[in-house]
Amino acid sequence: MAHEVVRNGARGLQMAILIPSLGFARFDSRGELRLAERLKDFLEENAVGWRNLPVGPLNRHPDFIIVHPANGLLVLEVKDWRLETIVSADKTKVELLTSRGVVRGEQSPRAGSPIHV
Repeated sequence: MAHEVVRNGARGLQMAILIPSLGFARFDSRGELRLAERLKDFLEENAVGWRNLPVGPLNRHPDFIIVHPANGLLVLEVKDWRLETIVSADKTKVELLTSRGVVRGEQSPRAGSPIHV
């Protein structure tokens, strides 16, 4: 699997490893690409990030999994929503203002499943 060691041009420091590298990764939204670029630029050199890696017995595919030896594990699911389009949101549901009007999304009954709109 392809990976890249990213260098910070200003200071020349080695930075995080992203797997697959940005050149090989496929993104479902512009928000996922933007976050990948930020992770590449700002994670420390000893952090490793994976994109769309199957996890657990149900083979869930979170958008990003970041492992850092000092800070632990971070699992991220990206929602490419703009603040002005969020009508309301809580732990189990969200309402978004779209070109079709207000759209409601709810978390499925399985614990930890993402909200789909």
